[in-house]
Amino acid sequence: MRKRSTYLLPLLTFVLWGSLYVVSKDVMTQIPPVTLLFLRYVTACLALFVCLKIRRTPLPPIKRKDRGAFLLVGFAGYALAIALQQISTSMLDAALASLINAINPIFICLMAFLILRERITAEQIMGILLAIAGVYIILGVSGSGASIAGILVSLSSVFFWSLCSVMIRKVTKAYDPIVITFYGMLLALIPTAPAMLVELHFRPILITLPGILQVLYLGLVTTCAAHVLWNKGLQRMPAAACSAFYPVQPLTSALLGVLFLHEPITSSFIWGSAAISCGILLSIMHLPLPWRRKAAAEGPRQPDHRR
Repeated sequence: MRKRSTYLLPLLTFVLWGSLYVVSKDVMTQIPPVTLLFLRYVTACLALFVCLKIRRTPLPPIKRKDRGAFLLVGFAGYALAIALQQISTSMLDAALASLINAINPIFICLMAFLILRERITAEQIMGILLAIAGVYIILGVSGSGASIAGILVSLSSVFFWSLCSVMIRKVTKAYDPIVITFYGMLLALIPTAPAMLVELHFRPILITLPGILQVLYLGLVTTCAAHVLWNKGLQRMPAAACSAFYPVQPLTSALLGVLFLHEPITSSFIWGSAAISCGILLSIMHLPLPWRRKAAAEGPRQPDHRR
């Protein structure tokens, strides 16, 4: 049962994040991207604070040795990476933005190797090359409406979010996932607030009831709940193993984009999606999950000859 619930954590995360692109694409016609991000974090922080109070979970001080990791999580991850993600979503189709974001496992594998000294396999290297080929196929659609600048912004978001995920994995043994999420988003509000004020000077916000409901969904579900699920998954599984479920995200975005935003699905998108998904699966299919390591250490189970 624990194995199934562990698999459900990243699976539900990417289903929710897949819906994030579609809802964000719609609400950003009323609210600019950085302002939307600020509203998401304020909503999520309030919900997380209430959750911590209900659970009676204390907010521990951040240890000196972990302060650098938390600063990277808050500033490079929750602030910069997600801000770039919001901006790229406003520049690209929801399905394309989500698909490019799905190459996160490749970056996570590389950063886990460089920072956490996790082993990288030949299958992972082949997967990286295949995923890069998929990105090249997607770039081929830039002449038919996709923005190269938007794609580059999205790739930058992938880089910083992968760095953030590795840092989260590093501190999950010492802190509760809800605490990590709360601190990370609270830190992210520091650079996001002045950026929002500058943005609002050039583009005012339009307040409507559907927009308010969409912001609440983004803040409570795709930000608060999804990030807690992601951090909880990182606590139970290796970062690269959690990222195995990333292909669920562009699939969800593509389906919702077709249903609600009437976005077209081109042949280049399909082939690029297939290449990236195959590359990701090839990269993570041989990763040792915790229960596999335990089973390997215990050795093969002896047959029971009792009648």
